[in-house]
Amino acid sequence: MEGFAVAHRPQASVIGFAGHIPCYPGFGIEKEIEHLSPFMSEEKIPGLTVVVGGVKMETKVAVLKHFAKIADNIVIGGALCNTFLVAQGYEVGESLYEEAELERAMEVMEIADTNGTAIHNPIDVVCADDLDAIESMIVPIEDVMGEMKILDIGPHAVASFREIIAHSNVIIWNGPVGLFEKDLFANGTKELAEAIAQNKDAETILGGGDTLGALKKFNIAKSEFTHVSTGGGAMLEFLEGKKLPGIEILKD
Repeated sequence: MEGFAVAHRPQASVIGFAGHIPCYPGFGIEKEIEHLSPFMSEEKIPGLTVVVGGVKMETKVAVLKHFAKIADNIVIGGALCNTFLVAQGYEVGESLYEEAELERAMEVMEIADTNGTAIHNPIDVVCADDLDAIESMIVPIEDVMGEMKILDIGPHAVASFREIIAHSNVIIWNGPVGLFEKDLFANGTKELAEAIAQNKDAETILGGGDTLGALKKFNIAKSEFTHVSTGGGAMLEFLEGKKLPGIEILKD
């Protein structure tokens, strides 16, 4: 078994051979478990910063609740952040957010508050009227209105987040903080990727298909980080404490 990226799926190619032939973890699976297991702890991890972006709250709420207990900082970007902003009473214009997830965003913030974990949303953002815009505007988060769409974090947010990253001992990153596929909205993700790579004193763990896509786009080598997971959904489910079928089957 070497496919960590599918280890969370009970598919025939993942678990179907068990009981018929001897099954063993491959070196890649071994490496994933070695690097990710320490973060399943319920104890506070000093200096841990978790950077979470992307779109869907549904796939990340459980891991956010977990890290809201044990991290020092959670940095949130991408469309995911819009849901948190709305939950805090901010206007996000025509930006994508998940109304059905507002209550769970509030739950994450309450858990963080109880456990002394700071949640950082961007203080300014890059907006445009549509995804194919050729011009953008930078506005403070409290000034987003009308038909504006939030598509990246702004320069003040970048500076603030870079400062947090620079003073972190451990950094976990999953998900871009803007629509990085478009050059106009790529700066936030590029800056944070570079900031994480530049902190050579920290243990740095990355995962997720879009995260790896960002590294490729910005020509940042995987070797700049302690561990680059081959899994996105599998990494998140592993960190939230779920038992992955493709790993559990090997224990038999």
